[in-house]
Amino acid sequence: MKRKNPAVSMHPDTNTLDDRGQPSTFTSNGECGYQIVTLAEWITSHKPRQPLPLVDLRPNSSFDIQHLSYNANSSWDKNAPDTKVTIVNLPLSTLISGERSCELPPRHVEFAILIPHHDIPSFTNNVTSCKIHSLFFATKSKSTSQSRKPWLVRQVLLEDDDFWEEAGRLGLLTVKVDDGDDVTNDTTFQRLPRLWKPDPMIQSDVLRLLKDGLQNNTTTCGSKGNNKQTSGVVLDLGSGAGRDICFLAEELKDYYYSSSNPRDHDSSLQFPLQFIGIDNHKGSAKRCMPLWDHRGVSDVTQAVNMNLDKLNEVHDFLETSIISSQTNEETNQPILCICAIRYLNRKLFAHLAMSTSAYSHETSIDSNNTNNQQQKSRLTLPKGTIIAISHFCKAHPSSQWNFDHPKESHVLDRWELRDLFNPDAGDNSNTNETCWKVIRDDICSDGDHGRTLIQFVVVKTI
Repeated sequence: MKRKNPAVSMHPDTNTLDDRGQPSTFTSNGECGYQIVTLAEWITSHKPRQPLPLVDLRPNSSFDIQHLSYNANSSWDKNAPDTKVTIVNLPLSTLISGERSCELPPRHVEFAILIPHHDIPSFTNNVTSCKIHSLFFATKSKSTSQSRKPWLVRQVLLEDDDFWEEAGRLGLLTVKVDDGDDVTNDTTFQRLPRLWKPDPMIQSDVLRLLKDGLQNNTTTCGSKGNNKQTSGVVLDLGSGAGRDICFLAEELKDYYYSSSNPRDHDSSLQFPLQFIGIDNHKGSAKRCMPLWDHRGVSDVTQAVNMNLDKLNEVHDFLETSIISSQTNEETNQPILCICAIRYLNRKLFAHLAMSTSAYSHETSIDSNNTNNQQQKSRLTLPKGTIIAISHFCKAHPSSQWNFDHPKESHVLDRWELRDLFNPDAGDNSNTNETCWKVIRDDICSDGDHGRTLIQFVVVKTI
């Protein structure tokens, strides 16, 4: 039996019927709003014959009992494209509280939502007081009263008995099987589906380099037959909500446990990387930790509150982190990666670029500091250190910056980072004691405002 769609009401919006006779809502600014659809319509109605990503708003406990699991080879359509459709469980309460709101897709991405059965009356009949409408469709922030762009929820599915019967009939239903085994295996991990994306440089270059480091580390341990293992540290400067570092932790844990076959290792060997998000915002940890916990990486992540403008404190913290990752095994290269995503600190970047491979008693690059405190020696970074910077940058040396945010003074010049890290660029002879290999030095667009970004990655070669 086909479930009938209830009437849709979104004051002050206008309800119409689409070309299939289904209720369609149009927002007051003329953009097409959501449609309440059946499960079969969700599968087939969106072009190009691929369902929209779906946010399941039910509680975790309900999701664990039964949930949708899209399979292109299900009985509903043998000719469906062999592609993966993202289905993510984000309970409504955690989105309203802000605990998991950072896991929603960007506001320019279309998606669908599944509404729990107990929220259906409010959604369909009491729009003005409906929490779901306020969350997804409001055009003004309650806290700041400023206008905002609503999320592009294009389709709405309603949970009822007919919905789950239809899911079973279409082969899209996954039901929990209680086998009585609740033992957690510490040597397994599987990444969760996600609707958000990290910075493109993190997703490509940085992830690849860190996978290579893990692979080399694992191969060395296995070939030597020892139980020594190099640890490593990944630092995110100005980490914000912690999504980039969460992505790396999740992907690398999944890679490690799926590729290195831990069962062949000594049981004392654990996942060797730690991920540290550093931010000066006092609420940073409160924002990051729920995300890390829900995505299963809280055991390898840490939030640190630090003023990155205080170079001496950052210097001490970095060297402490580096020392903790050192090993006596010469064949096991310590892994160190320092990322800065849309965070600019020229003074700190220069300190990193001028680092040495052995302790030096030379004064810090902060020669203008007139305080009586002792100047720090140059930072020591091990061979193989990865530094990755993604920030707003002029596309060409002669380019103008025609955007209000960020200010031009907070925008990199086109060759600024290359001249800072590449010993063969420019006339600064002080760079001769360091050697950085440029892995990437590209300009791209931020995708939403047309602002240009630099994707810059270097690796220390000595």
